[in-house]
Amino acid sequence: MASPLDDIRALSRDLPPPDTEAAAALRSRLAGQTTSDILIDLAAWLAAWPGGPEATRRGVRRPILALYASSFEHVADAPARTRAVLDSLANGGGVINTLAKSLGAGVEVFDLGLDRPAPDPAHRPVMTERECAATSAFGMEALAKNPDVLILSDLTEGGAAAAGRLIAYLSGHASDLPDHARELARESGGDPLQALRRLGGRETAAMVGAILAARVQGVPVLLSGVAASAAAAVCDALNPDALAHVRFASGEGGAGAAPAVLRGAGGGRGEDGLAALAIVKVAGEL
Repeated sequence: MASPLDDIRALSRDLPPPDTEAAAALRSRLAGQTTSDILIDLAAWLAAWPGGPEATRRGVRRPILALYASSFEHVADAPARTRAVLDSLANGGGVINTLAKSLGAGVEVFDLGLDRPAPDPAHRPVMTERECAATSAFGMEALAKNPDVLILSDLTEGGAAAAGRLIAYLSGHASDLPDHARELARESGGDPLQALRRLGGRETAAMVGAILAARVQGVPVLLSGVAASAAAAVCDALNPDALAHVRFASGEGGAGAAPAVLRGAGGGRGEDGLAALAIVKVAGEL
């Protein structure tokens, strides 16, 4: 029987490969220079994706930070607090806007039904199949302004706990989950999208869509925060090659062994994503 999630599965199977020749040519050009290996690796990564800086050969010019805002019914007053953050961002306030402006990055915020809190994923599924598919499709709107580097993060209170449970299940540690969550995980039958709709938040579903859409358009992606890491874990479970265009902004890497730009830095709300962008922009000029 057809499922609303089948389009996401099909998209994840038919992903364009990186331009390995372009990456190798850039490495060859930089060989013997005093440039650090980290910058050379990042420059080669950028060169491999035709929707990234190599499209113009003028470095990173259109970076966008996409922030997804959702809420959970078990987190008291979360919609009001998150709405205040959204209003501040819309008015140009906050550290995020200051950092983004200094790097020439745009900030886009996506409201994922903030005023309609999702169920507590520790007890019942967060989304129906249709809701999960629609949320993933909405997440693809982050590509609407044609970024050459896309940073993904979220503003969801309670999202980290949901994302952590989803990562635990997808990484083979379902036995570590609370009883109700473990039962929801069992009901997914090993399907990463079924696990996503049962255990993960809307913000994670939206970032799954954004990651896959970015791959189709050849746009490099930086991930910030636990929910973004959970989205990467879902994509990796759908296709082990799905994260070739992805780097984690900070930490020790994550699902699919995609490396991190920054080591040991804390994640969340895109701050580390913007810090990583500063290094990526230097690499894009090589």
